[in-house]
This record gives sequence, structure tokens and C-alpha cells, in this order.
Amino acid sequence: MGRFYITVWDPRLIIAQIITTQTCYYAFLSILLLILDLCFGQQISLDQIFDPKVLSFASSRGRITIISFAINAFVGGMSMVWIVERAKKCLDFTLTSHLIHLLACWFIYGSPGYVWLLTNTISAIIQCLLGEYLCMNRELKEISLAGSLVMQV
Repeated sequence: MGRFYITVWDPRLIIAQIITTQTCYYAFLSILLLILDLCFGQQISLDQIFDPKVLSFASSRGRITIISFAINAFVGGMSMVWIVERAKKCLDFTLTSHLIHLLACWFIYGSPGYVWLLTNTISAIIQCLLGEYLCMNRELKEISLAGSLVMQV
């Protein structure tokens, strides 16, 4: 029986997609933090990415970091269209990238606080839903038959 999309177990492709997703996650987050830190005169530091104590509503640096995570979720959702290409895989890759980030933060700075968990949970939800929506729209596009002879009656 024919199938529209045949899935083949390809560990190299999956690992490459995970690495690409993670690279995009950190690259875009770093660029956003750099731009916002420079605009608002804040000190540029990697602590904003990995230190859970930086995420705070009380300080302007913490609010800038939270805003960067939120914007990065939208960028990550849009990148899923080109990296993952399938709506049903968006959840897997989103959770994998956020789990890797959780483990990196936990390994470097210890257990994250509630604000960190809330920020990253909302970020993962936004990234996953936007990625699934955009991938579904791409999957549902009509297939162009340009160049073929189509008779209209």
C-alpha cells in the first residue's frame, strides 16, 4: 500500500536536526540578548542564558532576558519549518532542545527556580505550537503541477 510520507529510521538525520535546533536556539537567543542589552545599556553576559537567578521581574536585566526568551520562542517556531519540516515532530524537537537547555543550566548553576521554569515552559509551548502550525500550513499547500499538461473541461 502506498504512503504519502515514508519514515525511515535515520539516526544521523535526527542527530543533525537536534544539533541544528540547539544551535539555532542559542544563536538567536544570543543575538536577541546582545541587541536588547545594547539598546537598554545592560552588561552583556552568558549568565543571561544559563543562570536561573538572572530571570526576574524585579530587575530590568531579568525582564530583558525574559523578553528575549519569549521572542526566541517565536524565532524557534519559525525555524522548525526548515529544520524539522513535519508538524508531528515539532513537539519532540522543541522538548529536546528545552531539555538540553534545562540540563545545561542545572549542571552549571544548580536547580532552576520557578520563574525560570515558568519562562521556559511558556517558551516551549509557544515554540511548539507555532512550529506545528507553520509546518501544517506548509504540508497542506497544494502541490504545483506547473509544466505538466492539464486539460480543463
